[in-house]
Amino acid sequence: MKHSAALWNALSINALKKSWKSVRQGLRNQPITDIHDYLDIQRNTTNLFDRIRRDIAQGSFRPKESEVITREKKYGIARRLVIPSAIDAIVLQAIVDFIETPVLNAAPTSTAYYTRSHLPPSINQIDESFPYPWWKLWPVFQEKIWNFAFDHNYVVFTDIANYYDAIPLSRLRNKITSLHSFPEELIDLLFLLLEAFVWRPNYIPFSGVGLPQIQFDAPRLLAHAYLYDIDKLVSDSTKGDFVRWMDDMDLGAESFQQAKYLLAALDSELSKLGLRVNTGKTHILKAKEALEHLWVNENRRLNLYNKLLSNSAQKNITGQRIGKSAFSNFKKFYRRKRIGQWDKILKRYITIFNRTRHKAFDRYTIEILQNLPAARDNIFSYYRSLGYTPYRFSKLSDFLTGGHCNDDVSYFAACSVLTDWHIPPTSTKLPILLEIIKSYRSNDNERIATIIGGLRVIAKYDTADELAKYIYISNSTWRRSEWASRQVAAVIPFLEFPDQKQVRHLVRSGGLHEALSVLASLDEIVGLSKLDKQLSSYLYHSSESYPYPFSKVVLAKWILSYHSSLSPEQKTAVLQKLSIIIKDRVYRRHLEL
Repeated sequence: MKHSAALWNALSINALKKSWKSVRQGLRNQPITDIHDYLDIQRNTTNLFDRIRRDIAQGSFRPKESEVITREKKYGIARRLVIPSAIDAIVLQAIVDFIETPVLNAAPTSTAYYTRSHLPPSINQIDESFPYPWWKLWPVFQEKIWNFAFDHNYVVFTDIANYYDAIPLSRLRNKITSLHSFPEELIDLLFLLLEAFVWRPNYIPFSGVGLPQIQFDAPRLLAHAYLYDIDKLVSDSTKGDFVRWMDDMDLGAESFQQAKYLLAALDSELSKLGLRVNTGKTHILKAKEALEHLWVNENRRLNLYNKLLSNSAQKNITGQRIGKSAFSNFKKFYRRKRIGQWDKILKRYITIFNRTRHKAFDRYTIEILQNLPAARDNIFSYYRSLGYTPYRFSKLSDFLTGGHCNDDVSYFAACSVLTDWHIPPTSTKLPILLEIIKSYRSNDNERIATIIGGLRVIAKYDTADELAKYIYISNSTWRRSEWASRQVAAVIPFLEFPDQKQVRHLVRSGGLHEALSVLASLDEIVGLSKLDKQLSSYLYHSSESYPYPFSKVVLAKWILSYHSSLSPEQKTAVLQKLSIIIKDRVYRRHLEL
């Protein structure tokens, strides 16, 4: 067997396993998640990774087709996001892990950041536009910008227009290879993967431009390194009074003229990289205006609320009192002019109301859902945390049916909330919900995310016959997607035996490898005579702050089915443990608890 020593060493079994830990969490944080939770990979890593690295070494490895979904930015205009196959994501991350240290060592400044692991340990929070839980990251990065306002007469806020979509991959490759002497075959494989992830409508040839946006570090490191020349230019020009987070840049200037000069120089240097300054988001502000743009006082107030919440038990202050105080200030904030980082402050307030379970905020949620797409994730988290009420259900229904939910991410997120809610099985809202989901599918040209979002809701709240009908009617849609077929295969525990056989037939006849992998995983699990430690730990882990997930209920239903090789005594033991964990009455009915 011929193989490249560089590839063989860089992509070792241990390297792929390390990559998988990062990638699996990234895939779980994707806007659209996997029902089987990639257990087919998790339970077979050694054999699977050995096969992958041999395929790569022999030159027979090829990327699989990715799923492309949409997320609304503003006014119905959507950004395209990529859901890669898990295997491709693992290989990509492993390569980037291998090149990360020399790439970061080549950084010309220490004031440009791209990821949580690259942030100084003293940073506690960062704003919600960042790809990681923002409430864990912010003040030091923000304080750097605040200091510009105190130390300089002017502050410049700017970013790069359509950054990821505008990066020429050939120039990116040249930049990465100029930083260190990397094995050429490793770089070849890296860019083969990147090119495969880029969205191409129909049969349009690849333009060579565009870095895919994926929910883990690999593409971010590359995008970060592409701007090293920009970092050096701006840092030298400002004597280090500059900070960058990916394509967002903020810097200090002594005069309006100097600020304009810096922007002109920046735009000129960016043009050499095939990029341009985003003039629509560029501001030159006086110090006082900059502090208003950053909402410094509001941020400090929110920091205080977060500290009070963290120490509420020690100070004998209830979350209810903190939420009430925050809401009083929020009402004043919400009426103020929406300038600068207003949207980031809004999201911080929503998080406070989430943590304090403050119900008075409810009346603002529908307006935010409809008109502020950037804050939808925060509203969905708030809804999930506070739980089902007929009032919240009506608001979510209004959002789904009112013409405002036109992107994949928003629809799937709404369906996830509906699935996580404990809607009573006797509720008069259930028939309304199911009608909304079924009519949405038939009216929405059967987008992948629409089908899969609805699949969860129907599996939970409707009958096995209705679930089977939904799968068959959507057959032409999910069978053209490897990723969607995984989700259909994953819900077969909710189907009756004849329909399980029919779905298996549809998967086999369609040659859907991802779905076949899920079916093989389910067959392996159902054939166990005893739950192993890994499966037990996974099944019985739960969090009081988060609903017991649908994916685990599906697995539990399969383990307790008549297909299972577990003894009656073992099934009883499983039921006893789950009866303590699972409170949702619909799930309890499915599992006969």
